Amino acid sequence: MNPGRIPVKLSHLRRLFVSHVEILGFLQFPVLKEIGIDVGQDENVLALLGPLLTRSSCSLSTLCLHGCSPAHATVQILQRFSIRELAIVVDTAEDGGRLTRLMASLTVSETEEPKAVAPQLRRLSLGCGDEGYIDHGAFLKMVMSRWRAGQCALESAALLVNAGEAPTRSDFTVLCEEGFDLVLAQGLDAANAMDCLLMYPGWN
Repeated sequence: MNPGRIPVKLSHLRRLFVSHVEILGFLQFPVLKEIGIDVGQDENVLALLGPLLTRSSCSLSTLCLHGCSPAHATVQILQRFSIRELAIVVDTAEDGGRLTRLMASLTVSETEEPKAVAPQLRRLSLGCGDEGYIDHGAFLKMVMSRWRAGQCALESAALLVNAGEAPTRSDFTVLCEEGFDLVLAQGLDAANAMDCLLMYPGWN
């Protein structure tokens, strides 16, 4: 943000979807709770989110990403702020690879003293479009590790696959039997769910 420019303060805005992230450097949202960001080709998009949240002093609870930033950038945001719900929709193979690396970072280690990344996360929703992909095995490992780790708050997750092979509920039988809240969707149901995650066209 230009040091000489006073940010525009939007005092009552609670939900926002941003397709041009440059605008984040000129705004302030004291009561913002949910934000959706179109990552696009900008790997540094989350670098603008941190200063925005600090400047706004808001208690952001939900972060939705259309596309996937590098794992380390997403982890930094999750560690610094009290985000409880994370949703990511990927549309490219490159973003699918980044998402796999992020899931590895969010998987709780099986060592004697595991330390979870962003233990406050309560809900994780991951979706992929026609050209994207989600590693089902990595998803299952991540979710199971966080569900069983006493330090983690995770209580529900969603896996949404618009095209291609989708996991079956039998793959997640143990989790479901343990009472975990899991949503699996494919095709049109998945596409509709992803639109809801990104709040198309409901963002205001």
